[in-house]
Amino acid sequence: MTEKNMLWEYKWKKSALPGDCNPVIWHDDIVLHDGKGEGLGGCADEVGYYETEITGDFALSCRLLESERAYYGVAISTGIMLRCGVGGDDEMLYFGLAADGNYHVTVRDKKGGEAREVDVTPFSQTFYRDMRLTRTDGVIVCEVRRDGGEYETVCRLRAPNADTLHVGFTSAFKSVYGGVTLHASEKI
Repeated sequence: MTEKNMLWEYKWKKSALPGDCNPVIWHDDIVLHDGKGEGLGGCADEVGYYETEITGDFALSCRLLESERAYYGVAISTGIMLRCGVGGDDEMLYFGLAADGNYHVTVRDKKGGEAREVDVTPFSQTFYRDMRLTRTDGVIVCEVRRDGGEYETVCRLRAPNADTLHVGFTSAFKSVYGGVTLHASEKI
């Protein structure tokens, strides 16, 4: 994997996934979503999604600067998502916040299947603002860290398994991601 941050070399776009997000603002590596949708889970997803396609191994990291929906204590969809496609029922992995303010991992193992919550080590967004999701040799690792600390593993699993994935940021309301970096072995 190259050490160069390839964030700007990828074609980022508002996804065709059911749901919506207003145009994303890039300024000093900050991503702003103003998303709309019913959220993630069940047999179909509807959420704002800003994504790019990546083939091979990669590491995507960011700092969660704001998650407006978290303040209302309702289900939220603020985080990083991997998808095999952009149909609402495609195989996917979501790593991000839920209504309890902790990081969660949700997976849909097959197209049209029911999404399921993965058992993870609990980490609170109050203390852990930095997120990193990596794929190396088909293994997905979700990690968080406190300011200036070492990354700690939330979970490690094999899913989804397509070589080329849609990778990006989700929002069912308003979310701000800062310090976004993307390191990848190959790009489309």
